[in-house]
Amino acid sequence: MLRKGEPRIILAYDGDKAGQAAALKAAQMLSASGFDGGVVLFPDGQDPADLIAKGQSEAVAKLLREAKPLIPFVLEQIIYAYDLNDPRAKEAAFGAAKLFLEGLSQIIKDAYIPMAATLLSVSPALFGKQTDHSRVRENFSQRRDDVAQLSILKTLLEKPNLIDSVLDVIDVNMFGGYAELFSALINGEKEHPQLMGLSVDETFHVMNEDELQDVLRNFLIKYYDTKLRSIVADTNMPFSKKSFMIRKIKTDIIPRLKRGEMVSFDTNI
Repeated sequence: MLRKGEPRIILAYDGDKAGQAAALKAAQMLSASGFDGGVVLFPDGQDPADLIAKGQSEAVAKLLREAKPLIPFVLEQIIYAYDLNDPRAKEAAFGAAKLFLEGLSQIIKDAYIPMAATLLSVSPALFGKQTDHSRVRENFSQRRDDVAQLSILKTLLEKPNLIDSVLDVIDVNMFGGYAELFSALINGEKEHPQLMGLSVDETFHVMNEDELQDVLRNFLIKYYDTKLRSIVADTNMPFSKKSFMIRKIKTDIIPRLKRGEMVSFDTNI
């Protein structure tokens, strides 16, 4: 039906993560099919029909007039879903952007390579080289040891009512390289690029409460086991403190976790 004319298609979705994911998918499909148009994400859960009913039709019209063009929207959503400070994630972002651009006509592709290169802070010449597209999904799944942390975060994104119970047993700093991402999540930073990327990454399973408890226990056992080894190897720690912490972890925390208990986070450990 759309191909019967030459319409400029405006996609309008809620600005939540589900809306962003749906807008990205539709924008990719339309771009690859040669359509022109843009994307509007309505803020704060607002609905265009509700706004019009409230007499704000001009506000709706303004949003539609200022729609983000389809291809720039897709490039920003793809690229900013990755941590561009991490070279391997940046490489994966480059691969994802290049894969999208290669689905466009040559003229359109050439027109948008400079934008993609600018977003990535790379040379446009790189887009003329061969890319191993098997690495495009390296975003989060490349690091198998991090699956537990990212599965926990993905679950908390979908089920924020579980955040408090997780914070009872885990400190943000336990998440190592993902501590900043965990902080952004608990602070409600829904527009954080990596959280947006995680929300649409199907690599990670959204768990039910029982599954979450099991993953948390296994994560904590591994964490405290690593912590125990670092304490034993620490030659600068006072003997009395070292003895207390070793005994606490070895004879109390880890055994309780292995019995299926959840152990409240202790700032002294």
